[in-house]
Amino acid sequence: MKEAEKFYKENFPENYKSLLRLDFVFRNVVFNAMQQYADEQKDKLDDYKKALEIIAHPINYLQSEAKKDGGILDSYAASQLANDSNWLRGIAINALESNQEGE
Repeated sequence: MKEAEKFYKENFPENYKSLLRLDFVFRNVVFNAMQQYADEQKDKLDDYKKALEIIAHPINYLQSEAKKDGGILDSYAASQLANDSNWLRGIAINALESNQEGE
């Protein structure tokens, strides 16, 4: 900020304080926008990580979903689903599509 103050004082001595305030506001706006963008990207990465965890460990996911619903996991059906490439691909596609909707 010292460099900006020096620049404005040397080049715009009559308006340097106003320019410094504008510079400060502009920097805050840019910083806040960058922080919001970073937060959005983190949320996307979290969604992708969750999808990859499901794809890498589908039985664990199916067990946790069965527990949430108060049911019991059918091991044969779970095995069939865990080996179903269309189901696994669908998880990846859903993660990608859900994050593209917000753009």
